[in-house]
Amino acid sequence: MIVYLSHPYTGDTEKNIKHASSIALKLSERYTVFSPLNNFDFINGEFSYKRMMEMCLDLLSKTDKLIYYGDSKGVRIEIEWAKKWGIPVEEWTE
Repeated sequence: MIVYLSHPYTGDTEKNIKHASSIALKLSERYTVFSPLNNFDFINGEFSYKRMMEMCLDLLSKTDKLIYYGDSKGVRIEIEWAKKWGIPVEEWTE
């Protein structure tokens, strides 16, 4: 099963990336995980927010489940998208 990990990015980006990494590692014990905060680090701010969300939603549409942590504009967009396309949504609680 492929899981998409939705996590806030803005604010303390370094802390958010590290936190998303720790969640992704735990999820990887049961799932194949796609985490945009980790998998798109090579982009390093080269694209607009709109383009980043397009790429995220394209990949989200190919996953089996969305697991989210926290709240942000991007997390809310991803949750709405998943629900619209019938992708199960689950909140990560530590």
